[in-house]
Amino acid sequence: MYESVKRKGATSQTVLPQWVVPAPVEPLPNPTEAVQRALTAHTFRPVSAQRRATQPVLQASQYEQREVQRLATEQAAVQRQLDVLPPLLPATLSAALQRQHTPASPPLKPQSPAEWVTVMRFQAEQAESRLMDVHQAGQFTAL
Repeated sequence: MYESVKRKGATSQTVLPQWVVPAPVEPLPNPTEAVQRALTAHTFRPVSAQRRATQPVLQASQYEQREVQRLATEQAAVQRQLDVLPPLLPATLSAALQRQHTPASPPLKPQSPAEWVTVMRFQAEQAESRLMDVHQAGQFTAL
């Protein structure tokens, strides 16, 4: 903080302290100001450009909200219909499932295209999720 200075013309060589004024320190830039300026420059757009940029997203959000509302309304209507129905007995339910899983036998000699479709569906259901050897696979593809 102080420097030694020699006096000229003095008889004795004594050193007197002398205060030195420090150079003015530049204030550090405020980091929040720099961030604020960068953020403002990055996010500054005219309102019309912002509206054009966000319009598709906002429209999609509105469509989704409408669809969710429509589905909730339909679900509530179906739930009201189900509440009115009498409860199913387990025997009735198992009989219905058996009727559904038992395929009707295909016609023995199909004549019309619809009968051929029935035969092909029956064959496909029989082969579904079943491992076949080469002979069975050849018969299936020969249909």
